[in-house]
Amino acid sequence: DSSLAHCTESAAGVNSSTVHLPATSPTCSSDRLLERKSATSVHRGDGSDRALAARSRGEDVEPSAKCKPVNADTSRQYLFDWSLPLNCPELAAEVTVPLGLADNWLSSLPEGTQYHSSWPSLFAAPGGLASGLHVDAFCSSFWMAVFDGTKRWTIFPRNETPLLYPVYPFSLDSAFPMDVTSWKDSASRLLRDHPALGLTHPWQVCVEPGDVLLVPWGCAHQVENVGTTLAISSNVITQHNAQKAIDWLRTQRLEDPNTEGILRALSSRLAAASESSATSKSSAFSEVPVVSGASGNG
Repeated sequence: DSSLAHCTESAAGVNSSTVHLPATSPTCSSDRLLERKSATSVHRGDGSDRALAARSRGEDVEPSAKCKPVNADTSRQYLFDWSLPLNCPELAAEVTVPLGLADNWLSSLPEGTQYHSSWPSLFAAPGGLASGLHVDAFCSSFWMAVFDGTKRWTIFPRNETPLLYPVYPFSLDSAFPMDVTSWKDSASRLLRDHPALGLTHPWQVCVEPGDVLLVPWGCAHQVENVGTTLAISSNVITQHNAQKAIDWLRTQRLEDPNTEGILRALSSRLAAASESSATSKSSAFSEVPVVSGASGNG
């Protein structure tokens, strides 16, 4: 997409041909997952620290404003950030993450630590549903690999978050009082109620089958499903954003003592990495979104 032409770092070799989601499995094929979940309640995790913590303990997550229909049809449900390790370990074991994305400190958290075994997670939705505008919790970056359908992303640079009228009703997680799906079509309407949006410079990109999207920490984003979609994703902490995550968790610990375990684990990992004399490998996560894959976006 030409809107990302200025991205300065590529994700060479990172595409969904190297993020393998098996087509069949005795109990956890993609079709079986969708069939099973359509007959039961859907985990609609909202990406917040509370929701992520609950999911890391294997608890159900209440519906959230961050998972909402674009149209008035509220009967359709969004399988949102459904943990494969917790809910379908057979399928999770068959997911292969490429080397460029495998250096994720969250994947090696000690057993019992908050967020242990939360990712990769599954996203499945009918067309017309969208997430709400949000920022992922604890300064984590993330990647998403799309296997079916098209997802239209609107992403704002991190330093433009104050221009999005953030509110903090429950925790350090920001919420935003606006819907920015189809940004180019709705911008004039939004500007009437939120004039500071005129100072923002969002990226908009369509992520299609064969693409992997890398989004840096702290970037507010909203995702619209253009037709039925299937994707997997993972939040990521590396040396690139570890200190920011640690600072966030230290503050969040005042409200949620359960963050102590992940805070200790990440602090120890960062201290060891800082003391190492080995040259650090460059992170796949740049300061701007990057798309790499078969469709040629990015």
